Amino acid sequence: MEQFPSFQQRFAFDRNQLDRINQLMLLKGLCLEYQNKLELCYEVPSGSGLTSFYCGISDEVDALVYNFVNDEIATCLDGRGPSRQVFRQIAGNTDAENINKLNAAFIDFERMTAEYRDHYVGRCYLDFMVGTYSVFETWMTRIRNALMERNPRAPSQRMRKLRELVEQYPTALDAPQRDAILERIAKLMRGQQSSAGIVDFVFSKISTYSRPNAEQDRSLIRGYAALRNSVHNMGVSESKDDHELVGEGFEITLPKGLSSYTQDHSDRTRACAELVKIYTAVVDSLDLAGHPCCMDVQPCNP
Repeated sequence: MEQFPSFQQRFAFDRNQLDRINQLMLLKGLCLEYQNKLELCYEVPSGSGLTSFYCGISDEVDALVYNFVNDEIATCLDGRGPSRQVFRQIAGNTDAENINKLNAAFIDFERMTAEYRDHYVGRCYLDFMVGTYSVFETWMTRIRNALMERNPRAPSQRMRKLRELVEQYPTALDAPQRDAILERIAKLMRGQQSSAGIVDFVFSKISTYSRPNAEQDRSLIRGYAALRNSVHNMGVSESKDDHELVGEGFEITLPKGLSSYTQDHSDRTRACAELVKIYTAVVDSLDLAGHPCCMDVQPCNP
């Protein structure tokens, strides 16, 4: 029977990392609570499961918690526990042509985990912000589509306006007039397709919002979106405006031309919890609980 080495915990757990994991699990618990309430509005077919915005956020939390827990386990063990054995076994199955690349990568990985842990944690949170906003954008788009189905005249009005602009273009007298028409067409299209346009459309259909300050919530959404978009520029904001994500227990600044800053990495988790509450308020304010746009039935794996 193959014998495996045993490893003793040598170092205490990092209190900051434990707090990050705690905040993430609280966010997951919040999502499960909202998910349970939402499921009460649906009749679940036998053998099927439900997925929703809350499931999507919970999945993003799971990935980050899995990462942080395993990193914390390795960090508290001498020599990061069996990490080297993992790479040695991989090296044993690597051809000679690639062994030098593998060794160089392993040395750099060890240096990164020893010297740049805060940078590594920050990169993980950037991925988390990207993933969670994508979940928000997906389900807000479903709400937008459902609202447009309720009022079929809305898209036709936009189409009529677009048709008018297209017909005006050939008769424009000069280049400035044509450019102005193109700009109006582009603005109209952005309003239909962009993330900001989708959010604006959904909020425009809310007559009574169930949270205290709709404009403050929309400001947080804009900042969250700008932070998500910074992934296209190595974490540096390309927005024309400065953004600040502020709420109970968190403050994240995102100046134009710079990367985001916060004194506590867990502020990003708390900002996501606020996004979850905003989405819930949108669903409640529009009375959409029980509508297909808020829940998908997906067959369970056999």
